[in-house]
Amino acid sequence: MYLTRLALQNFRNFADLLFHPEQGLNILIGRNAQGKTSLLEAVYLAATARSWRAGRDSEMVKWKAESAHVEACVHREARNDIDIDIILSRNEKKQISINTIRQNRLSDVIGQVNVVLIEPHHEEIVRGEPGRRRRFLDLEISQIQPRYCLLLSNYRRILDQRNRLLREMEYRPSGSGVLQVLNEQLASYGAEIIERRLAFVDRISSIARVIHSQITEGLEEMDVKYVSKIDISLPDIKESFQTRLQEIGSEEIRRGVTLVGPQRDDLVFTINGHDARTYASQGQQRTIGLSLFLAEFEVMEEESKEPPIVLLDDVMTDLDEIRRAHIFEITSGRCQAFLTAPTKKSFDETLLSAGKIFIVEEGRVMEE
Repeated sequence: MYLTRLALQNFRNFADLLFHPEQGLNILIGRNAQGKTSLLEAVYLAATARSWRAGRDSEMVKWKAESAHVEACVHREARNDIDIDIILSRNEKKQISINTIRQNRLSDVIGQVNVVLIEPHHEEIVRGEPGRRRRFLDLEISQIQPRYCLLLSNYRRILDQRNRLLREMEYRPSGSGVLQVLNEQLASYGAEIIERRLAFVDRISSIARVIHSQITEGLEEMDVKYVSKIDISLPDIKESFQTRLQEIGSEEIRRGVTLVGPQRDDLVFTINGHDARTYASQGQQRTIGLSLFLAEFEVMEEESKEPPIVLLDDVMTDLDEIRRAHIFEITSGRCQAFLTAPTKKSFDETLLSAGKIFIVEEGRVMEE
């Protein structure tokens, strides 16, 4: 799949932009705060209905404008072409249409266009907070399994209800019957989420290990494990979930919050058997992050029968030749990719000759 047309109105610093990228490699050159990352953000928004860097939709609306408009036309090999239209407002909920039909569920949007994003600090997947790793899992699985997005929505709805009830039960213990019902529902949705996460981690880790070994020339062995406060080694995860909820019920009532479940789980990365978050250097953590995101590309391509769009936001400067070669292997003739950098000096001649160069300056995009 590849983006054929991107139209922006009042999006970040773009007042009015019509951009026709190359089917292959697109190299975006420009100084800081000119709009390079905002272009990538618009593509990411069209694919996932959210920004990876804005806390609120209103942050993406141009200063003094009331709304922003993003339109992305994408050619898909395995499915029909698609036109995604997003309207962002300062005061209202975003509106999303696909081929002019209004969409009300996130699960109907995510997975229509697949993207892989590699940011400058991709080592944060290793050393960052657990929530960062859970978001990675949830977004990547949602892109290849739209039902997963619906599972998350249902789970969070039950989780919110249960947490409210737990807070009330400290003073009014009469809600035990309702709690049992919520426990069953939470365990049902939660178990399926965990099962899908386990399958995804098993799949992506096997690919990431190979990539990591190639990058480190066989000197390091990487592993990824999914960890939970629920016993996930048992054959029936739902039953294990319910059992754990029963065991810690009194503590949860006292604290007024659900203490176990997918919202508390995490990923643990190791290098040669040692915890990478604690013992790995920043360079080693970056290599893990890069291996994981390259493995993500492979999984998405296999699942959707066509390569995803790759977004690389100012990452080439900090990579050595071996790591650049792995990125170039993917971006060269295999998929559509967008690379950003402040100058052309960030790229070697081979990479520059393989793509089309665009200059981004003050909210304008010009072909070199």
